[in-house]
Amino acid sequence: MLLSVREYAAAQGVSASTIQRRLQRGELKGKRFGRAWYVQVSSVATSSEAAPETSTPLPLLGAEQMQHSPTLKELIAFSSKALNSYLLMSDRLVAEKERSFEEMQQQLNAEKQRVAELTNYVRILENLVFGKGENKTGRLQLPGVTV
Repeated sequence: MLLSVREYAAAQGVSASTIQRRLQRGELKGKRFGRAWYVQVSSVATSSEAAPETSTPLPLLGAEQMQHSPTLKELIAFSSKALNSYLLMSDRLVAEKERSFEEMQQQLNAEKQRVAELTNYVRILENLVFGKGENKTGRLQLPGVTV
């Protein structure tokens, strides 16, 4: 029988990182499916001998349960759940990026409008400075401004 690292760690009363270290050192037997590691419950006896820590042992299992390895259906079901979870996470990330992109696009459009307005004012000022904006009285005129 296989247990996830978290499930096994909870049953043993230790952290998941402790179980991961034991797997890396070979103190526990496990299998990897995708990114997730699973501990073989049959390796409980060897792990408590190899690394004596104060922990709560797993309940005793029958020989049939200890020899159980995942069937093809179980692997497909697990893979399907993992893929579904990945796709949901991916969809959420895409939606978040799209919202962020839309916000940035709105900011960019607002800045473009501001630049266009400032460019227009610069043209008006250039015309005024170089004499094209003088009226018959010799005063400068800005649109909407009386001098």
